[in-house]
Amino acid sequence: MPDERAETDESQGQATSNLAWFLTGAFIGAAAAVLYAPQSGKETRKYLSDKTQRGRDAVESAGQLGVRMLTIHLSGGSEMIRAATTARANNMLLLGVTVLTSSTEETQREIGIASGVADQVLRLAKLGVNAGIDGVVASPHEIKPLRREFAHKMKIVVPGIRPSGAEANDQKRTMSPRDALDAGADYLVIGRPITAHRNPREAVDKILEELRC
Repeated sequence: MPDERAETDESQGQATSNLAWFLTGAFIGAAAAVLYAPQSGKETRKYLSDKTQRGRDAVESAGQLGVRMLTIHLSGGSEMIRAATTARANNMLLLGVTVLTSSTEETQREIGIASGVADQVLRLAKLGVNAGIDGVVASPHEIKPLRREFAHKMKIVVPGIRPSGAEANDQKRTMSPRDALDAGADYLVIGRPITAHRNPREAVDKILEELRC
């Protein structure tokens, strides 16, 4: 019994460590994204220069903290992306966010983008690849178009993953873990189906069972 308890504690400790590592990367990615918020008026030209430098500094700082995955928003443009890619550590995957999984065609039109979601994702992905990005963050609905266009030149990180029985919440473009992997995803981002579950460990076990099927 003591040995089993020790193994369980060690397993839970490792899971907590992995979760803490993930959250560190997520929060730094969010902080970096704030730096890329658009400005207007006569400060725009100065801001573009400032944001590039600040973006580079943010990526360097994340690398020094040991962050292994960091996200930036590809809508920030090629200058910002190149500044970020030149500052990343060798063991860091720099990922470009394309179109949020909570967005729809209507959302695109509201912000002045006439093209559909899939076209916009591909457009931003091309921008990122040409600027040296390591991978993209996109919904599961765009995995196959991205693989057709880029094969395995980059990693595809996929949020909007919903195991069977999980609520969609605010996510509009979702898919099951098994289907997303079969479509060609490299990494799955699974948040609320685990964190909001009454028993997170049980939720993880259920997801793993789905993936074995």
